[in-house]
Amino acid sequence: MSELFKIDFEENNLNDFTGGVSDADGHLTVTAGAAMGGSNYGMNCNIADTNTMFGKSPVFDPPTVLRFRFYYDPNTATFSDYASTVMIQRRGGDWAYWVEVKVTSDLVLLNVEGDTGQIYTGSKSITDAPHYIEINIVRATTDISSDGTVQWWVDGVSVASVNGKDNYNEMLDYTHELRWGILYPVAGTTGNVFLDEFVANNDGSEIGPLGGGSDISVNISPEAGTSRATGVRVYP
Repeated sequence: MSELFKIDFEENNLNDFTGGVSDADGHLTVTAGAAMGGSNYGMNCNIADTNTMFGKSPVFDPPTVLRFRFYYDPNTATFSDYASTVMIQRRGGDWAYWVEVKVTSDLVLLNVEGDTGQIYTGSKSITDAPHYIEINIVRATTDISSDGTVQWWVDGVSVASVNGKDNYNEMLDYTHELRWGILYPVAGTTGNVFLDEFVANNDGSEIGPLGGGSDISVNISPEAGTSRATGVRVYP
């Protein structure tokens, strides 16, 4: 696996966020209680208001392939609407997001931008327990080929496989950075959610659960089209 970066909190601090931390209220902490997948420590995100809290990865160059996995536990938190937990943003220009993972206490939603709009990838119901989420995005071969792909899994089970997408320039024209935490929580969302073990690579090799393999397949099949609609909850 050609690893881009890893954020695992195993030194009992936030130092793996080499791009810095944005947390004016001090609501991001590393605790043993937030550990998942057999790790020793994880990150506790205390949601007490609508303030955003996140750490940043190092800036990374435009990838041909980006695959990443992280752990999420709603931990009985109350959500009045989606909050973003992963935002991979363009560096410079309009700083728009390229990849966004939104969560509630019982749903995970993936948004990925292509060259001509949002690539619909659906959502997945989850339980109030630790889950690992894995996403693989492959850039189109050329700016006119429309053969890019997106696939994602929750706990090793495929949620969506989408191919035939025009994402060449969206992936090639920018450097990117990860922002990971709880971003833009809506009023009425309260509680402590847990995050842990973020790993990203640029060769598309399976990451799977911490300390073991999985049954993830990389077969791609068309299941959805492209939509610019946002804020719409789509249930599998």
